[in-house]
Amino acid sequence: FVYAVDNDWIGKTGVVPMEIGNVRESGTRAVSDAFLDGQKIPYEFIYKKEDGEWKFDLTQILMNTEAPLRMAAKQSNMQENQFIFVIIETVSGNKPNESLWSPPFKK
Repeated sequence: FVYAVDNDWIGKTGVVPMEIGNVRESGTRAVSDAFLDGQKIPYEFIYKKEDGEWKFDLTQILMNTEAPLRMAAKQSNMQENQFIFVIIETVSGNKPNESLWSPPFKK
């Protein structure tokens, strides 16, 4: 994810212009409906309250993309990692290597 942001794969021009509405709050968790072109879509956004501030739960979006990526890899007759490497190379123009799996920072 960090690599995608740093390389402008994810940003204002790379995000579908959705709107939120019908926010339901319960303690430190909230859920909102998503709308595209004014029409409700079958998708919800999740938020968590941390240190008194509401934060968007990005992990939820990443989990929602896992199944379609697995299916696309299977349809392409590729192992999942191989498929991910092909996507990264196609989008970035650079051939990734195994260092991709190394954490970007150390704790």
